[in-house]
Amino acid sequence: MKTKKRLATIPKTLRGKKRYLVLRIQASKPVSFPQISKSLSTLLRDLYGSAGVAKQKFKSVEWNAATAEWTVSCDLNAVSDVQAAVVLWNRIENETVKAEVVFKSGSLKK
Repeated sequence: MKTKKRLATIPKTLRGKKRYLVLRIQASKPVSFPQISKSLSTLLRDLYGSAGVAKQKFKSVEWNAATAEWTVSCDLNAVSDVQAAVVLWNRIENETVKAEVVFKSGSLKK
């Protein structure tokens, strides 16, 4: 009986590098994390289109409700695009919001 060959994984040197951004969100009224996530995802798609968002590899890593800080990851080449979108982000479902990038890093502390 023949055994199936497995595809080789992509070496780490060829994988895309990512950066982590910590966003602090200040809203006029309390908003839930799903509202925040949907709002920024919609803004990114409106600004850069579906292909642009796919290239950014934007993902949520962690949400801290106590400090209203959101850790996200994105592709190394897309950091400036995500930062620009965060600066332009001013509304979440008819609520005024102010967001800023507090910190950016190439790794996370455990």
